[in-house]
Amino acid sequence: MAIEKTTVTVPKPLQKRLAHLARTEGTTQVALIEQMVKAREDAQFWSELRSATGPYAYRVDVDTDGDAPSGDYTAENAPLATEEADATW
Repeated sequence: MAIEKTTVTVPKPLQKRLAHLARTEGTTQVALIEQMVKAREDAQFWSELRSATGPYAYRVDVDTDGDAPSGDYTAENAPLATEEADATW
């Protein structure tokens, strides 16, 4: 299957910088562009995630829903307590 290609007009100074960077990293210009786009997409993803789930977002959601955390973690700790009781140290 043939790879579709397109042409992007890049100013010569930028193309030289790209070529130099690719050469110094031992990769191709295409691979370098792919890495940079991936890094930018990752940064955008994490930025959006941070803004959606900031440090207080969970607390606000809990308060809004009326589900106040009880602080009683008995159900969650029961399996751990059983596991520890059975452990031979």
